[in-house]
Amino acid sequence: MFDVNALIYNGNAQQFVTYRCASESEFFQWLASTYGVYVCLWWEMKTVMSSPILADASLHSSGQHERS
Repeated sequence: MFDVNALIYNGNAQQFVTYRCASESEFFQWLASTYGVYVCLWWEMKTVMSSPILADASLHSSGQHERS
C-alpha cells in the first residue's frame, strides 16, 4: 500500500489531495474518476508499512534493530 500526496489544479483552483492505494495507476484512475479534468502539478508516493514483517525487515535493513 502507498500513501500518495498530490497538488492538482482542477480548472478553478489548486487543491492538495491525499489517497491510499495499491499502485500509481490506481491513484491516477481515482484522480480521473473524482476530478474528471485536472492537472497534477506535483505528487509523492510513500510506502505504508502495513505488515509487522515488513516493518521488522525495514528496521533490520536500516540498522535500527535492537541487539540482545
